[in-house]
This record gives sequence, C-alpha cells and structure tokens, in this order.
Amino acid sequence: WTPATTGGVPDYYAVYMSQSDETIYDDYYWETTNTSFNPVTDPVPPEIPVQFDYNQRWFWTVEAVNDDGGAVVEPPYMFTIAPHPGVLGVNPSSLTQTLTIPDNITATRQLTLSNTGELPLNYRVKIEETTERRNSITPIEQINPPAHLNPDWTGYNEKSPFIGPVVESEARALFDVQFIYPTYMNQGEYGIATDGTYFYTANWGGNNIYGFNKYALDGTYIETFTITGVPGIRDLAYDGTYFYGAAVSTTIYKMDFNTHTLVGTLTCPVSARGIAYDEDNDAFWVSNNWAADLRLINRSGNQLAAVTPAVAAFAGLAYDNFSGTNPTIWGNTQNGTYGATLVQIDISTGATLQSLEITEAILPGITTDDIAGGLEIYPNIVNGKVSLIPLMQNWCFYGLELCDIENWLSVEPKSGTINPGETPTVNVTFDASDLDLGTYTANIKFNHNGENTPVVVPVTLTVGGTYPAVFSITPDVAYNFGTIEQLNPAVKTFTITNTGGSSPTPLTIDVDGIYLTNDAEHNFVIDAPNLPVSLGHNETYQFTVSFIPQTIGNKTATLNIQDNLTSKVLHTVALSGTAVAEHIFIPVNLTATVREQDVSLSWASYSGIPGSPGWLHYDNGENYDAIGTGDVGTFEVAIRFDSGTMYGYAGMELTKVKYFPRSANTAYTIKVWTGNDGTYTPSTLVYSQTHTPIVNQWNEVELNTHIPITGTQALWIGYECVVSTGTDYYPAGCDAGPAVVGYGDLISLGTWESMAIGYGLNYNWNLQGYFEVSEGGKAPQLLSIPVINQEQRSKEHMAIRFTTSGNSNPPTRVLRGYNIYRDEMQINTELVPTTTYTDHLVPYGTHTYTVQGVYYSALSPMSNPVVVNVTPPVPYPLPFVETWASGDFTTNQWNASATNWLIDDYEGMEPPCACFYWSPRLTNYQEYLTSWYLDANGIPNVKFKFDMELDNYSTTTENLLIPQVWDGTTWHTIHTFSSLDNQGDGLPWDTYEYDISAYAGNRMFRIRFLAAGGDTYDINDWYIDNIVLEAIQVILPPTPAITFDGTYVKLTWEPVSGANGYKIWAASDPYATEWTELAYIAGTTYTYTGTDNIKFFKVTAVTEVPVKGVNDLRTREITPSNHSIKTDKGLSPKKEKQIKQ
Repeated sequence: WTPATTGGVPDYYAVYMSQSDETIYDDYYWETTNTSFNPVTDPVPPEIPVQFDYNQRWFWTVEAVNDDGGAVVEPPYMFTIAPHPGVLGVNPSSLTQTLTIPDNITATRQLTLSNTGELPLNYRVKIEETTERRNSITPIEQINPPAHLNPDWTGYNEKSPFIGPVVESEARALFDVQFIYPTYMNQGEYGIATDGTYFYTANWGGNNIYGFNKYALDGTYIETFTITGVPGIRDLAYDGTYFYGAAVSTTIYKMDFNTHTLVGTLTCPVSARGIAYDEDNDAFWVSNNWAADLRLINRSGNQLAAVTPAVAAFAGLAYDNFSGTNPTIWGNTQNGTYGATLVQIDISTGATLQSLEITEAILPGITTDDIAGGLEIYPNIVNGKVSLIPLMQNWCFYGLELCDIENWLSVEPKSGTINPGETPTVNVTFDASDLDLGTYTANIKFNHNGENTPVVVPVTLTVGGTYPAVFSITPDVAYNFGTIEQLNPAVKTFTITNTGGSSPTPLTIDVDGIYLTNDAEHNFVIDAPNLPVSLGHNETYQFTVSFIPQTIGNKTATLNIQDNLTSKVLHTVALSGTAVAEHIFIPVNLTATVREQDVSLSWASYSGIPGSPGWLHYDNGENYDAIGTGDVGTFEVAIRFDSGTMYGYAGMELTKVKYFPRSANTAYTIKVWTGNDGTYTPSTLVYSQTHTPIVNQWNEVELNTHIPITGTQALWIGYECVVSTGTDYYPAGCDAGPAVVGYGDLISLGTWESMAIGYGLNYNWNLQGYFEVSEGGKAPQLLSIPVINQEQRSKEHMAIRFTTSGNSNPPTRVLRGYNIYRDEMQINTELVPTTTYTDHLVPYGTHTYTVQGVYYSALSPMSNPVVVNVTPPVPYPLPFVETWASGDFTTNQWNASATNWLIDDYEGMEPPCACFYWSPRLTNYQEYLTSWYLDANGIPNVKFKFDMELDNYSTTTENLLIPQVWDGTTWHTIHTFSSLDNQGDGLPWDTYEYDISAYAGNRMFRIRFLAAGGDTYDINDWYIDNIVLEAIQVILPPTPAITFDGTYVKLTWEPVSGANGYKIWAASDPYATEWTELAYIAGTTYTYTGTDNIKFFKVTAVTEVPVKGVNDLRTREITPSNHSIKTDKGLSPKKEKQIKQ
C-alpha cells in the first residue's frame, strides 16, 4: 500500500485478514512498519501464518495507527488464488512411418502426453487427413432418382402436426450426394440404420407391415422380417451389436436383426420418436415425439442430460462424433418446402450449428408431398467418408458426405484426463491393409481445455511394395431380371470395383470393354457412360443393363467385361429374364366438361377382363379393430370402386352388402352412392336401408332393392353410424391394413376423405359388396339425393379425431401414357400420364374427343368418343348484382378454383354470402373466385362495389384478399386487403367502391377475388357479399354566363342535378394548366371584385360521396365542356389502407 500524503505520520500499520468481510477484524491480525506484508512468510511467532489454497476467497484491509488514533481502509479488498491451468505437451512433435505391402502392413507408435500446469487437463483426439484423394462419389447428374413406387405413398407419410422454426446460424455448402436408393415396402417405411454390412429400414404402419426391411449396401432389397413383441418402429439406432427402435412410446426396443429376436427393452422418460446411440456415454439421445426437447438416457432409463434446440419436428436423430471438434446431434426435421431439413445441434446449448434444406438440387425427384423420416450416420459406406443417411418416408434413403475418415490411422485412447505432472501415452496405429501405394499425410489434433492452443502432430505414412489391381463386379456370375411384360424395360445397375491396388497399373476398362454377346434379338441394352475409366484402390464404376424383351419367352445373353490386368481376363455375367405378353388396358367411360373454351376430359382404365359374380372388397377378411371418435356422433364410412372396375360388371347388380359392426349402441344404415372417378366424394345417394346387426361378427345384408350396374360410373358402398351413449364408441370394424388409400378407407364427418391420409389410420373397412347377374325385369326405383360436402364451421373440428379402441400395394407395372385426339387429330405433344386432361382455348364449335392408351408393345383400342359443343360466352349485362341468394356459384356461373370457396348460409350483410374458408388447409396458395363475362359495351364509366369482412385467426403468416379486373387481356389489381391490417384483429363488415372504368369501360370484362398467402390456418374466413357492377352516373357540367355592371364581374349558371356545391376558378389564360380557386359556394351566382383588365373563369360542380370504411369524403368535380373532365377518383389503395388502419 502507499502511505497517505496528508494527516499524521503512522507509527505502524495493522493488517487484518479473514475469509469473510463480516469477521475481518476478528480473524488474522498483524502489525508492521513496512508498507507491504506477506501473510505466509512475514508473521513472527507467536503470530500465525496463513495456509492458502486454490479458489479460496479472502478479504483484507490495513489501518494506519499513531498515538492520536487510527485510519482504516474501507471497504476491505478481496482476492482469490487461482491455480495455473493445465498445459498440454506431446512428444514427439511429428511421426513418420513406412509400411511395405504385403509383408509389413501395420505398425504402432506412441505419443507421450504431459501436463505441466496446476490443474487437470481433458483432451480429445481428432484426426484430420490432409492427403488429396480421388473422389469415388457418383456425380449427382449421373444418379437416376428413384420413382415413387407407391402412387399413394403420401397416405403412409407420418407428419408432424406442427413445423418448428429453423435457426440457421451457418449454412454449409451443398453436401455431396453419395447414393440414392428406393425403399421397397413404401407402406409406412420410416426408420433407417446400418451395421456397415446391410441397411435396415423400419415400418411404422399397420399390423401386416410392422417389421423391418433389409437392403444390401448397393440398395438391393433382400427381405422383410418381423420381430415378435415389437410394434411399429419409427427411428432406429445401432450400438455395434444390437439395434434399438423408438415407437413413440416410453419403451425402447433392443433387437437382434440376425436372429430376428427381441433381446430386451429400455424405459424412457418421454415418448421417444427419434433415437441415436451416443458411444461416448454408452447412452441414447431421444426426441420427445415431435417436440423440440432432446434427452440423453442411459441403459437404465435415467436421464443424463437434456437440451431444447431452437427447432422442432424431429423425425429422426443421429449422433455425430466424426465431424467438428465436439460431438453433436443431427436431426432429420420435417421443416422446409419439401418437408426435409437436416439440422446440426450443439448438445451443450441446443444451438443450431448448421442446417441444410433438402431440395431438388440435392435430391432429384423430391416433391412437396414427400416428408422426412429416420436418420443414420455411419463411416465407410463410401470408403474414406462418413455418410449422413436420411430417409424420405415411403420413397428413398440417400447418403450425403459428412466428412472424411482416416482408415489407415487411429489413436487410442481418443480422449482422457491428465493430472498435473502425469505423462500418459497414446498408441498411434498405422494400417496399410486398405491403402494403395503412395504417401499419406494427416494431422493428429489434440483439442483440450488447457492454457495453450490445440496441439497438432503431423503424421506421414509411406506405403511401398507391390499391390496389383483386382477386378470385382456385383452382381457377379449371373443375374435374372425376372418376369417382365414385353417391351417393358427393367434396369439393373452393375458395379465394378478395384479391390486391389494400382501397382504396377490401376484397373482400366477401355471404351469398348463392356459389351453383350448371345443376344441376337437385342433384348438387353448396356448404358456405360464415361468410358474408358481407370480405377485405383477401392474405386468403383457403375453402369446399367436394361432388359427390354422384344418377343415373348425366356431370354438370355452374356455380359462381357474386359480388364487390362496381366492375365487379360474376360469377365462374364449370365443374363436372363422371361417376357410375357403385355396386358393392354382399354380407356373407357370418357366424359367431357366444357368451361368457356376449356374442355376437361376424364376416363377410366378397364382391364378387358369381365367381372365374375361374387364379393368385391379391399379388406383381408379378418377384423382387426374398430374406428370411432370415442364419443357420440354421426359419421359415414365407405369403399369405392372406380368406373373402370365397374365396367367389367356392367349388366350385373349389387344384391348384398357385408360388414362388421362393433357397437351395440349405434344405429346402422346401409348406403350406396354413385359418382365420378378421381374424387373421394360421391355425387348421388342412390340407396339407403336401415339394419339392426349382430355386433362383433360379419353381417350379410340382402338389399331390398338390387342396384343395377351400368359400368359408366364409380360406385360407393358403405354405411352410416349414429352413435348414442353406451359402452362402445367405436362402431366401424376394420382390417389390419395396409389401407388401399382412397378406395378401401373412405370416411366422412361431412366431408369425404381417406382415413389413412386424414387421420393416419392405415386400415381398410371390413365392408364388401356382392355382384351377380341380373335376373331382368322392371328397372328399380332408386334414390337420387345429391351429396354435398359440408365443412364444419370452426377449427374445433380439428379436435374430432378418429382413433382405434400407411397404402395400396405397389403397382407391378404402368402403361407409358395416353394420347388425346380432337377431331381425329392428336393434340398432346407429350404422353399424358394420368386419366384426366384439359384442352385449353378450344376453337368455338362442335368437337369429338377420343383417348388411346400407349403401351410398349401396342396401342390400346380407342376409347368411346365424346362430343362437345364449345360456344362463345353470353355475357351478363350491367347492372350486375350478386347477393348469393341462389345459394351456389353455378347460377351466375362463378368459377371457384378451390373448395375453400363456398356459400355460407349464416353470414353476410344479409345471409347468405360468399366465403373463402380456411379448410382444407393450404400453404403458399393462390385461389380464385372468378365471375362470368360482364358486358360494358357502350358504358364508358363502370363502378365496382362489394361488402367484405375478414374473421382473422392469427398473424403468424400474412394472408390477402385481392379484388381484380380483367380488361380482356390482363388482370389488374384494384386493392389489396391484408390479414395484418387493423393490427391483425380482422376487418369488420364494410362497403368498398372503386371506379374501374379504365379496365372495364366500353368492353367485355370480368372480375375476380384472389385469396393468397402463407397459410389458410391463420385466418377463419374472408366474407364477400352484395357485389354490384354498374354504370357511373354522368353529371353534365354547368354552363356559366358572365355580365359586367361597370364595376364588378358577375357569373351565373343553371343548377346541376346532383351537385352539392360549386367551385369558381380563374386564370389569365384560357389554356392555362393551373387555375386559381376563388371560392366554393352552394348557390348559382358569384361576383368577382378583382380589378384585372382581363380574366377567364371556370365553374365546376362538386359532388361529395362518403366512402364507407374511410373517415374522409371523396369529391368529384365536373368541369365545363370546353375543358377536359377531371375526376378525383379518391384515395389510392395504399393511402386508403393507411387511413383504415
């Protein structure tokens, strides 16, 4: 301390010290005449020295003392003694090793570690290879994306009910795509894992598809197996011996995939969906169903750690201790446009380290209907690389390069703790068994928590000797393509690998080194791009062989591959396959709908095989469970047969229905409907018959009236359930699935939908119809009640969930497409892949359409012709008024682009009104309600008026309503209403009026309302009522007269009908561009008192019209006829919006 410069001179200093500032004068006390004191060495016995230790807190102060008294420093000072951090040393500072193939391929060296600091030191080893290697990954442009083999795959996608935010702090450049392999079952295929020998995927769907699918590392499907006692598994993990499955429950299943047995179970504190094995802690990271929190649990089920990332909707997890300095968690989330975004999570903070949205640039063929599933990380699927392996549900799994891995260099232990003064060793092993000749370099990096920077030890390995190339091909020896329809291609990928080295030469395949023999018919075709190719150690080359049988029968050929090795071996693979006649389906029931100049065609596809009398159904005949809401209520269930199926039963009758009722407190009514193809909703209820069943067994019901089958319409067979209070609220029996989506699983609470898609219930109704040959006689009298989908009028219907007390089978083949003919001329330029087609801008007149199927070996017979008459539109004259009193859009020919547009019978300035409803939920949408043509020829000025209300729900996304006018060429926006207006509280009923003369005057025009935005869930309804299109009344301008009484000028004019007042203007030039307003008066005379020698005057009539919803007046001034009419059309849309807010 420093003595004070004022005051008396101290005789001595008193030093006080304590570990508490409250007892500082009660513990240690020393006296000294110096200006410093060492509490350890300066005390003189009997004074007691202090024994300090690390991380103690001490308080001290000093008092200057003389005969007059003392002065102490207040408050006391505080200090702690911190130990010196650990300091890591590594010896030697570099390693060099030489190995010779084949005699000397491994060696082990040691590194000695030291800690010269005063605290323990924790370290972790990371190996960073610095050798430049050739990339063995197939370029993305050479990867053929797999097709969606199941056309109804979306029905078995398990989706998160919400999408979490993605915080992207660092987006990595495009990951290299290593492979893309199609999934096989596609009926709830979700999880993915590998043991390095095989890939395994997990099925989460119904009982018949619980289990696992096994694939070779080249993606070849091998088998499907089940494990007794294991339910539907979502994500998978592998610990080196056993596989572990999460089933969205608190039980984790431990399984042996070699013996197909359940080894045991683990208890989990949450409903685990994603799962990843953490080898560093011998524990498991799990996700809490779809929620954001992740937890680390040990094998006893105890929670070791937890973290809440800034993302959610985790479908699968994988543990990453390969890339980066510290271990992390990767998640396959259902975020993003295509329902798949990979995120890397810091397991200590939950921060998002990086994210990668999967798009078509990464995964060709992905659609917005796809959705993420499980996730895996594994080394050396591609040699020298770590693969990040996500699965897209019911479509494919694919590999992305995560980082390099060094197979030739390893360090043990990989981590540890070094106390001060200790000198442990780590073993560094060199292994050339998987290397070609050459020099390899890497850095062994010791990351640690000590004082110094990470320690890097450069390593060099030189591999010498002789390592000749070795040819390998898969499949080898023989490959059978199976049974294929004539001219239908079947493709197989062959992989050539150099499993040896490149000394003295690499494996080379010349440009003509791959060819076929013994194939006179040319049934097989090779696609071998980029030849010649040179392959080093473990490098691969892929090519394809297509089997395209030209004729029927057994076919064979020989695949030949010539290598360049010393023995010049010609490698052969026997190819074979069987061709059968192609089954040609016939287009039938062609129908056409004309909308203005667009003709929409639809048809069915008939196998050509007549139907046989008997039961027709989708269920497997066994009752598995029952479906219901768990409460009282009414709903309908049905199965559907399209007109192509019914075509083969034309002339027969539906005579009986069989079903499996489960609830004694439910009233059942058998129903039959007819309708069109391509929709879940029937058009007409044709039959209804009440039935009192015996529950919990099949009931066969003879229909009182047999239903004739015309073969021209789709047919729905089902029943209504009216559930009353009782003991069983699950009335509708079902099989174990998988559902034939949209056919065997239809359900309605007012709107028909697939229960697999709408509710995730992967089952078929136990429901069957019996068809038999008609006995003739008088045609029966059937019902003819139109079916109208009725949406429930609130979001609360989301809470009504069908539960129990997924998809259709993958097609074996498809036709190539269809050709469309108008008046015997083909009009499509590309094959039409579906059974619908719209011909746009068809010339006015009568036209005949036909459709023909295109197959590989032949064309189908032509469909039935359909004749249409396209007539010019007859516009509605003005004034046009729409109050929706008709209760529909069709009366005045409105065109709605989505079912969200509907007529609401309970809302409106005076109900009903038009409504854009939030359901079915749409995202990033644009949907229109468009008028028919309106005729304003001869009407130069047109007014557009309507009433509007917004019932808003949320401000999460912005949603818009945009009135527009079509001028005969272009649509013009008149105004934009936003759900964010009025602070997101919605917009009350108000009247809006616009002058649309510029777009509608003197022409035929149309109007429309565009509903657009981010997510319809964030609104309830846009309501529109009382639409008026009419002429604007033209008010003639006043004609002033002028007189001069010798002193003043007097203006007079006749009153103008409709005027509220008059403005008087003056200028010194009759052609001036700017006039001065002199006055605004209500009368029809004005006296000018100016002294000008010459003056020109103008009078304008003014009308003031309130603009509803705007606290202002809109004025229109009508000027004299010798000047152009200036019309103030009111506030601009932007300004009007600002005032409304």
